[in-house]
Amino acid sequence: MDYNFYLYLAGLVVVSFIAGKILAPAILWALSKTVAKTKTSLDDRILSEIRGPVESFFFLFIIYAAVHYISIFRDYVSMTEKYAASAVIIVGAFLAMKIAKAVSHWYFEEGHKASGAKIDISLLPLLYKTSQILIIFIAFALLLGEFGFDLTALLAFTSIVGVIVGFASQEIPNLQRQGSAR
Repeated sequence: MDYNFYLYLAGLVVVSFIAGKILAPAILWALSKTVAKTKTSLDDRILSEIRGPVESFFFLFIIYAAVHYISIFRDYVSMTEKYAASAVIIVGAFLAMKIAKAVSHWYFEEGHKASGAKIDISLLPLLYKTSQILIIFIAFALLLGEFGFDLTALLAFTSIVGVIVGFASQEIPNLQRQGSAR
């Protein structure tokens, strides 16, 4: 790698950063005009939560595209491929966690009143934490797969745990009925 490569790379990072700062607000502004017409505030909450991850996405996307389509970077595609994909997975997980947070807060504050699905709001913290753990687990599995780890054993283990939890949760209503009968 020569000195010019590092200059081009630094320039690419700066251009990607500036483009992310310009494109993300423009797209979010257009989305905000669309969601302002809806009756619910859920989409407004989600939009306010995803501002940071959307900027990061545009930053990463521009770098990823440039590495693939600008000739000076073609020799380094294989080196940057895994790192770019890993960064996209991490940003995607962060985005999913932000959306789960917005949905949880919305349902707690106003959604449970109008929703047809009557979920006890005391369960929301559990559901929110469970969704976060699931998102982190999926992101971790995707990252391991990206770096060549075999996920067969991990998937088999989680399947067994899921079956055990499923059988254990079937016994809970029976125990509650027995306790109330006394």
